[in-house]
Amino acid sequence: MFTPLAAIAARTSRIRLGTSIMQVSARTPTCAATTPMTLDHISNGRLCLGIGVSGPQVVEGWYGQPFRKPLERTREWLAVFQKVVALDSGDVMLVALGAKSRLRRAQNKDALDPGTAVVLTFTQHGQLRLIDPASTAELFLVPSDEVAATIGSLGLDLVDEPVSWTKFGEMVLRRSGKLKSILMDPTMLVGIGAMYSDEILFEAGLRYDRSPDTLSTQEIRRLYRASVEIIHDSVKHGGASVGDDGYLTLSGARGGYSDMINVFRRDGEMSPRARGPIVKSRFGNGYTYYCEQTQV
Repeated sequence: MFTPLAAIAARTSRIRLGTSIMQVSARTPTCAATTPMTLDHISNGRLCLGIGVSGPQVVEGWYGQPFRKPLERTREWLAVFQKVVALDSGDVMLVALGAKSRLRRAQNKDALDPGTAVVLTFTQHGQLRLIDPASTAELFLVPSDEVAATIGSLGLDLVDEPVSWTKFGEMVLRRSGKLKSILMDPTMLVGIGAMYSDEILFEAGLRYDRSPDTLSTQEIRRLYRASVEIIHDSVKHGGASVGDDGYLTLSGARGGYSDMINVFRRDGEMSPRARGPIVKSRFGNGYTYYCEQTQV
């Protein structure tokens, strides 16, 4: 039934494509899931799939399978089918983006970007695609009760979890090391990398190599305010696309926060808050960028 439907799909653009009743005994649930998914993809979501148990004459006579407990068999068949098609298993899908990998929303008819590794097609609202040209991303399913053990201990999400400056300060003061490293530690805050840590420290007027035990109450409040404001502004403007990092928004556009960056990778330029240039210093395996005159 799928071969003629595929031919019809190639020559039409609007009519719905119905299978009538597909017998569950004719195909394994995984095969029955992947074939319609392919047809639904090439037809831009026009497939209407129906299933049924058929009868003992066909099941036993044609397919040589016993026709016992058809309702139970259908339920078991559907349980596997839904895991393949709809991820309706209670599991959680985790995505770990690698170098230059990104997620993108697209319409079914949109051409695939080079390096597209995974395409998830929804019954409505198109697709979600994982673009991974360097093959460094990971996508996997885990039971919901194993998510915490899989991803490990994570810190605060300043967008999702509002926190007072006093609690934030307590968390900072319990840490040791340099402020930049503390901000980038995912067990302290999530989503803070090299760029955002530099921007936060510039906004707060603090050097990257300060230690928490040297901070005054006022400096902790400045660090808290800068962290919250910059992360919220970045989310509001769709993140930042800097250099060749490959980051694009879900719609495929460059992040709007790129034009709001003050110091990151702007060494040699005049500081927005002083008459001196932005300085670049070695930090770990990379670099940090700051204003010598205003960050103390």
